[in-house]
Amino acid sequence: MTPYKLERLETDQGTFKVVGEYTLTRATVSGLELLSTDGWVALDMAHPQITSLVDALEADILTALSDGADAT
Repeated sequence: MTPYKLERLETDQGTFKVVGEYTLTRATVSGLELLSTDGWVALDMAHPQITSLVDALEADILTALSDGADAT
């Protein structure tokens, strides 16, 4: 898998910073931050609601990466 870092992923669920690894068909997330009115807030990756959010964001992540977003 290839590591990636998205500094600003804008989705229907909000605006996120995302770190993880990906292939052409799958993205994993190891770090997730949400842009709130107070700035960036790190989300607890072990929380069930965040796990569901990550699943919902996978298509947006893959689209951003295929559109040429920074994969570091």
